[in-house]
Amino acid sequence: MTTGAARLARCEGVIRWVRTTGTGHPVAYLHGLGCSSLASWAETAARLGRPGLFVDLVGHGLSDRPATFGHSLPEQADAVAAALTASGRAPVDLLAHSLGGSVAVVLADRYPHLLRSLVLVEPGLDPAPVGPGHPAAQDEEDLARGGWERLLEQEDPERRAEVRTADPLALVRGARAVTDALGGTLNDVLLRTRVPTLLVAGQRDYERWQDLRAAGIRCERVTDGGHAVMREQPGWFHRLVEDFTAGAGAPATAAPPHPPSASGHLGAFDGLRDVLARSWPLFGEDAPDPATVRHRLRAALGVPVRPTVAEADLTVHQRWTRDGLEGAEVSWDAGFGPRVRGRVLRPAGRTGPLPGALFLHCHGGIKSFGLDKLADGADGRPVHDLLVPVRDTLYGGRAPAEDLARRGFHVLVHDGFGWGSRRTPLSALPARSTGQAAAELAVRHARGERPDEAATYDLHAGPAEDAVAKALGVLGTSWAGMLAREDLLALELLAADPGVAAGGVGVLGLSGGGARAAITAALAREEERLAGTVGAVVVAAMVATLEEVLPEHLHCHTWALMTPGLGRVADWPQIVAAGVPTPLLVQFAARDALFPAAGADRARQVLAAAYATAPGSFRGTVHDVPHSFGRAQQDEAHDWLARHLPAGPSTAQPDVSPPGGHP
Repeated sequence: MTTGAARLARCEGVIRWVRTTGTGHPVAYLHGLGCSSLASWAETAARLGRPGLFVDLVGHGLSDRPATFGHSLPEQADAVAAALTASGRAPVDLLAHSLGGSVAVVLADRYPHLLRSLVLVEPGLDPAPVGPGHPAAQDEEDLARGGWERLLEQEDPERRAEVRTADPLALVRGARAVTDALGGTLNDVLLRTRVPTLLVAGQRDYERWQDLRAAGIRCERVTDGGHAVMREQPGWFHRLVEDFTAGAGAPATAAPPHPPSASGHLGAFDGLRDVLARSWPLFGEDAPDPATVRHRLRAALGVPVRPTVAEADLTVHQRWTRDGLEGAEVSWDAGFGPRVRGRVLRPAGRTGPLPGALFLHCHGGIKSFGLDKLADGADGRPVHDLLVPVRDTLYGGRAPAEDLARRGFHVLVHDGFGWGSRRTPLSALPARSTGQAAAELAVRHARGERPDEAATYDLHAGPAEDAVAKALGVLGTSWAGMLAREDLLALELLAADPGVAAGGVGVLGLSGGGARAAITAALAREEERLAGTVGAVVVAAMVATLEEVLPEHLHCHTWALMTPGLGRVADWPQIVAAGVPTPLLVQFAARDALFPAAGADRARQVLAAAYATAPGSFRGTVHDVPHSFGRAQQDEAHDWLARHLPAGPSTAQPDVSPPGGHP
């Protein structure tokens, strides 16, 4: 038995867990209000005999008790996600009781890739009335004046000793979170989950029990059961969990997360997909050659004209050296709107040209920041706490562009259209999306949360993406088209930098950044002025055939990929391969919740066939990880780029202009 800890993203402190050994797939445990996971789940864990991870919610058990932690369900879910990620055991079968079950619902919605299955025991799903003696009604300021002791006196004597170990604020605020149930929307969150889920009810009645069943959630009720079903009926519960989690490991037999659609494809009228396939070539059924795919792609995306390198007026604002890196903060004119922020990185002390790399940031559910997901500035620290869980979950805890630079590359990162310096101001977002965000803000304010400017922006950015996509479509372009325009400009700027070896640069990215990398490489082959600028490509966790993505996985993806008309261009792996014979590494995540395994398997076959005429220029690898670009994947990508990019002179050369130093 060992312990572990993960840092909290938005306040000082850590969340802790106890790790146990066993055989079989790992199981994680979450406890109820005022409890701890080891005390709550020890008997169940002993019966299961599987590797265990007993996570204590913030303010409970072994975890810290930071005074600034709000104890809302989303905050606790983010903390548990950090623990599961840092433990290295995800995806897990998660067993969660009471408050832990409410937290787990939000966790499954935000981080489905961390969970293999979800077992909810008596979670609080419905808003509940709060009487005078309820912990949720307790005045926080009165806790230190006898209020805490009065709450303890109301507890069952057998539970009182355990509750006494909890943080009083955690108990009161946790009780409010459960009784509020996300303002009454927690059932809706559970109804849209993509994680195979078992709901076990003892003493509680659930208002939307039938709706949950209809959505494919397995619902089991224990006759005359109490709140702690796993301890009251241990043998029955053990058999139920073993049966359910065994099925979760086989997607073909697991319960569907939503009722199957009539068509089985688009969730619309029966036979619609067949009608569309007869109307025009769908998903590359006409076997277009790479040149045709590139031509169709440019037309479908609507890629606008862009400035030349000279017109972009690249400006260096600051140079710095730290941690083995030389960096430059730069910006350039994209032809409209605010200037694009960029950051150039290279190993400190290295003179002469180096292999270049354009590292494109992911979507990540955060649009308030773009390039800052990949690299820090002069002080070497993330500019916002929001970036910490992004890096922990998606990039192996690294600022990955910095690590690439230390490996001997001249790296450029920049804000894509709609992110960071290129985001739409809050004041200019459409009223429809502002109204949706205002409703969510009202719920959070009622829970005592006070999101800062960055967090507030990201609440608006999700619904605004739909509205902006509509406007871009009317204008003849798209999210992907605008991103391609600005990524191609960044590619030109990097290739023109005197610190970059001639002969082509690498383009790489995770998820949405990987889609951008593939599109950039394909479109660069269409332009004479970009000939030879792309020397190698890495696409991480971003490829599956489109038919398998429909319909369930489609809505997990951003408009930056799902452009109207994309299916008429070709299948997505055909688009990724349209840069052939440019060396291409595609990394698949075996536990990727955003791309179905069947679609990924088919995609590898399509990619290999497309590169049959370029032996040694394609590699498709499968990593046993969730949707991410972790350290092993990054190392593989570094090696791929080093193998295929010009290295530049190997001996010391006269010093060239510093990073970002071209005119």
